[in-house]
Amino acid sequence: MKLLLTFPLCCFLSICTFGQKLTVTDIQVKEQVIIVSYNLEELPPGNELQLQLFSSIDNFIAPLKKVSGNIGSMLEAGYNKSITWNYAEEYPGYSGKISVEVRGKAFIPVARFRNVTSGMIYKRGNNYGIDWKPGNNKVVDIEVYQGSNRVQGESNINNSGNYNLQLMPNLKPGKNYRIKISDSRHPEEYVYSESFTVKRKIPLLVKAVPISIIGVLGIYAILNTSSSEKSSEIPGVPGLPSGN
Repeated sequence: MKLLLTFPLCCFLSICTFGQKLTVTDIQVKEQVIIVSYNLEELPPGNELQLQLFSSIDNFIAPLKKVSGNIGSMLEAGYNKSITWNYAEEYPGYSGKISVEVRGKAFIPVARFRNVTSGMIYKRGNNYGIDWKPGNNKVVDIEVYQGSNRVQGESNINNSGNYNLQLMPNLKPGKNYRIKISDSRHPEEYVYSESFTVKRKIPLLVKAVPISIIGVLGIYAILNTSSSEKSSEIPGVPGLPSGN
């Protein structure tokens, strides 16, 4: 795949809005990804920054999806941050020139999670009370993601600060699950919880034990029966001849 990266002027200028300052410091092409490095100075109290990456392939219309790193919402100020875009995955077979553009805006987050912390373990099929600090009084969508895949969700929920989340019983056990709360009217305003793990309600080992016991008893019964049958077939000791 041939790729020529061009840099629009806005990528090298500081982005200043509501007191925050973001400066793109470098853009590199490595194998099948583009890496955008930047510095983000201190944000106003109570505000967070949401960043999105755009490209010239669609004339900077829609934000890119195959991105990772310091991008999205709930970003903190700091230096040497980076965004990685897998352009080969998002646009397979594309060759030619690509310009990239970073766009950001400061906002008061729709919610701040209170009781969903990194490393928590939830069991599928169970109910969990989710608490957060509302950023407004609008309605929100509450969804569950594993990685970038949406696995369940509900729309138009009152942003009251609490919600009874029932995990679907057929969720795939694994890591990298997150809860997403977004403004129902403005879906670009969203927050993610820390990552958690989903496990089975009943471990597989526990489910397998009764089967194993039945299997063992069945083998014992077969062996016992066979042994009994064999012993019954053993001829007895011949009797002594009778006296005259």
